[in-house]
Amino acid sequence: MNGSVSPTLRRRRLGRQVRERRTELRMSGTEVARRIKVNQSRWSKFEAGKAGLTEVQIRKTIEVLHPLGGAGR
Repeated sequence: MNGSVSPTLRRRRLGRQVRERRTELRMSGTEVARRIKVNQSRWSKFEAGKAGLTEVQIRKTIEVLHPLGGAGR
């Protein structure tokens, strides 16, 4: 193997990291989905690494999970 990480593995890692951050903030997946304007099924698949989000949806996710002035990592 050439040492690169597959897109599937990257998607799964991202989904896991996003889910961890969401749970740190005590937010439900439904709440995040509503705030970024995707259906809950799509959000669940994103967190499971089985679907992606658009660039706009990713930006909204960052705004929701890392609000300015809020507690960050």
